[in-house]
Amino acid sequence: EYEGKGEGESKGMGESKGEKEGDGDGDGGREGESEGESGVELEQFGVGWHPVPTKGTPPSPRHNFTMTVYAGDVYVFGGQVMDRSYSNDFYKLSLSTLRWTQLTPTTTAAPSPRHGHASIRVGNRLLIFGGRDGRIPAHFWNDLWECDLHSLRWRQLSIDESTLPPPRYYHSLTLLSPTTLCLFGGFWWDGSEHYHDDCYVLNLSLSPLRWVKQ
Repeated sequence: EYEGKGEGESKGMGESKGEKEGDGDGDGGREGESEGESGVELEQFGVGWHPVPTKGTPPSPRHNFTMTVYAGDVYVFGGQVMDRSYSNDFYKLSLSTLRWTQLTPTTTAAPSPRHGHASIRVGNRLLIFGGRDGRIPAHFWNDLWECDLHSLRWRQLSIDESTLPPPRYYHSLTLLSPTTLCLFGGFWWDGSEHYHDDCYVLNLSLSPLRWVKQ
């Protein structure tokens, strides 16, 4: 079961936002010694964007990844990188030190490389749903993964298969309550684009887990 208040919302291009909470740090992985590439932030009073120098080992250039905030850190997962391959890299940026760390999970199981997925934080857990991998023809996912941000342990959540939403990417994942997820939209393609306008709800406190179409 899930404990603690979870807040946050993931957006349609696999971006996410959330509020800082908890005292976990998610330590792990390796750090580089060189200065990293710059991040960018919007100043509070509308002055505009400016580059922010960072340290450590930054993620390589990519798009369609997710960013999720927890306990003063930003967690980056996956995306498509410069050589058009797909990634399941996992990084943390400390907002207090502006140092990047590439995280090494403590389990062999982890989400496959993907982009266009959605992420959301529930307490000290990061949840990842769906996305597309690099296979040709394209393969789309409808799996749900959880990472404990304290122990860096990944596990795929077991869900009643008869209730699974169709595979998709570029969807949204929103927290309706501390234990209730809402999945909306997205699309897949097989040479033509197919858009979803459906909505599913998942109660994380129930067993077995079941998606309920709204």
